[in-house]
Amino acid sequence: MKVVAEIVAAIILLASGGYLAPKAVESFKKEAIIKVNQGLPPLQSFTQKLQK
Repeated sequence: MKVVAEIVAAIILLASGGYLAPKAVESFKKEAIIKVNQGLPPLQSFTQKLQK
């Protein structure tokens, strides 16, 4: 029974991770671009990769 519970928990984690991860990545991209725009050293190539 414990093994079944662990399998179900793993499936739930994978499913929620697949849903939440893209949103987290998008949020990180936006924040990085904002920080660069606020006066951090120019990272134009990095910024262009994030915007793709």
